[in-house]
Amino acid sequence: RTAKVLDIMKLQLEENDSVSFEELTAGANKRTAAACFLEILQLKTWDYVDTIQKSPYAPIAIHSTEKLWR
Repeated sequence: RTAKVLDIMKLQLEENDSVSFEELTAGANKRTAAACFLEILQLKTWDYVDTIQKSPYAPIAIHSTEKLWR
């Protein structure tokens, strides 16, 4: 799953500086959105993406890192 989410992130971030978690999971059921969230955390751990959330319950912005494009 991580590879699939990585591919999706590359496609989304080629066109934009960032993508919100809400945009990424629009139309997904809760289980799929939760799985996607865990995969994004894994990608953040591996330094492929960076995430920013300004306050609790605020939107989560996902940004690419240099490693994503290698």
